[in-house]
Amino acid sequence: MTTTEPTVVLYIVYGANVSFTDEGQFHSVLDAVTVQKLTEDCARAQGLGAIKYLTGGTAKFSDA
Repeated sequence: MTTTEPTVVLYIVYGANVSFTDEGQFHSVLDAVTVQKLTEDCARAQGLGAIKYLTGGTAKFSDA
């Protein structure tokens, strides 16, 4: 499939996906920083230029 219109994608990532092999060995972590890096790498490989992100959030320490 080929898209000729701009594409908008929304990822909302909370925490991380930690993966292990069938033998129980650590395999990888997929978190927001990794998703951003992979997206940038794919865009660069396809010659799409810079990617715009909605960033920020409400993460903060709670009152003790």
